[in-house]
Amino acid sequence: MKLFLLITALSFASGAGNAEQIYKSTDSQGRVVYSDRPPAGKAEIVAIESAPRVDAAARSRAERELEDMSAREQQRKRATLAKEAQKKAAADAATRKEERCVAARNLYLSLMEHSRVYSRDKEGQRVYYTGPQLDAERDKSKQRMDEECK
Repeated sequence: MKLFLLITALSFASGAGNAEQIYKSTDSQGRVVYSDRPPAGKAEIVAIESAPRVDAAARSRAERELEDMSAREQQRKRATLAKEAQKKAAADAATRKEERCVAARNLYLSLMEHSRVYSRDKEGQRVYYTGPQLDAERDKSKQRMDEECK
């Protein structure tokens, strides 16, 4: 269908109604001969239409069909690009979620493995957690890990 429309549109663009010159003659044996080159003797010129005559309404209809076809193709391309963008966004979100999960798990495991855990104060000095503070940090870290690694 697309090929037919394209050929039709091209025939409109090339100009309908162009005629080729064809020469009709009779050879020495009495046979009728058609040729695109004039023969040496007497010949009649025959006009043959190279493209069908098409009215303006048919031309306009074909042009609209081509435009509609182009618009539908553009819509398909936009839809495909949107789907690809959604897939990429979902994959990026999954990657970020996995990275947060790994970081939360590493922090939790680090807090569970070490008994001497510290933070830094405003001056940069180490401040070691007491038993209850360490337990609270471990609980907080476990909750975060559970949330991130669902």
